[in-house]
Amino acid sequence: SSTLLSAVKAAVQNGPARVINMSLGGGQQSQTEKKGMDQLYNNSGVLLIASAGNAGNTTTSYPAGYASVMSVAAIAENKSLASFSQRNSTVEIAAPGVAVLSTTSYIANTTVAAGGDVINAVPVEFAAYGTRTGTLVDGGFGGSQNSAWDGKVVLVQRGDGISFYDKVRNVQLSGGVACIIYNNLEETLYATLGPGNSSTIPAVGLSLSQGNNLMANLGQSTTVTSEFTQPAAGYDYFDGTSMAAPHVSGVAALIWSKYFNATNKQVRQALIESAEDLGTAGRDNSFGWGLVRANDAMTRLGQLVGGGGGPDTTPPVISNVSTATSKGKPGAQGSFTVSFTTNEPATSIVSIPALGSNGTKTTSLGTSHTVTFQGVKGATYSGTITATDAATNSSSAPFTRNN
Repeated sequence: SSTLLSAVKAAVQNGPARVINMSLGGGQQSQTEKKGMDQLYNNSGVLLIASAGNAGNTTTSYPAGYASVMSVAAIAENKSLASFSQRNSTVEIAAPGVAVLSTTSYIANTTVAAGGDVINAVPVEFAAYGTRTGTLVDGGFGGSQNSAWDGKVVLVQRGDGISFYDKVRNVQLSGGVACIIYNNLEETLYATLGPGNSSTIPAVGLSLSQGNNLMANLGQSTTVTSEFTQPAAGYDYFDGTSMAAPHVSGVAALIWSKYFNATNKQVRQALIESAEDLGTAGRDNSFGWGLVRANDAMTRLGQLVGGGGGPDTTPPVISNVSTATSKGKPGAQGSFTVSFTTNEPATSIVSIPALGSNGTKTTSLGTSHTVTFQGVKGATYSGTITATDAATNSSSAPFTRNN
């Protein structure tokens, strides 16, 4: 928690970052972390976005569970909830999180070629790499060894209480040259043999529909390829709410760059109010308010901020400049105030060269400004007001004080 909070604060201080994606989480919340996130959201204007978690249950992960953080669920291509996506009262919005093409530090070439078609697959963790060819046979759930699998590529389905390791081991001990495991859900299968286990044959995973389609090629020559090269710059498909959260972060950055003067709370409001409602009408614990939609979110944010767009290039307007004897100070002491307003929040520097090092005063971010100087009664002072808004646009205005 302390490391995460430190990293988020560093991004704000050095960017300054306005949108922060956190594709991570844990089951334990921290009051220090919560207070830090709340401060960044409420006082620093940062939009915080995090993955809801991949436990596939109703528990809450953090930082996604904090009210100051948007919790993102994962959906599949058909807009159904991903089986691993956590469901709870803090889920706020959903985004694609199944088979998301992602950058990697390796190149994986994992395919099944049968009947003239080449299907992209996923290597089973800890299984051997290599390329094997044989006649495709149906292995059912792969629950026992079968001498008929000798020299064959065996297609087995997930489930029936049999571990992935036992399925692959049964194929291997039966003389099978490769094992293909297809899911019992419409999601890509990411399987593992488990730490400490291994195989001498390649094993790969497919989705339910891929496995069903492959059944049409039973009895035909099939080639399973599972190759892995590292280090290398490549791409691979990944599942997770860690893939969903960056979709929302990217949309937030996109619409905020159009309406630069919007607040983080307006951006958040635009995202949820423009989401495509999925599941139960309105907000629900699975999808939140629904699927993030970039174009609709852009339109909604424009409505919230009143139109316009693009980076703020308009300097603040300085007006209502006045000087007066400082309240509670006898005029003979020469103390006076310079007051003015700006049409938008701005930090202003008031400079009177004749007063030397004591002639520069800075105001805080706001629209009403008053500074006090100590001069000499009867003297005339000329100075300059320089106002700078949050987008670093500046303007200046002169003033004169006959003290």
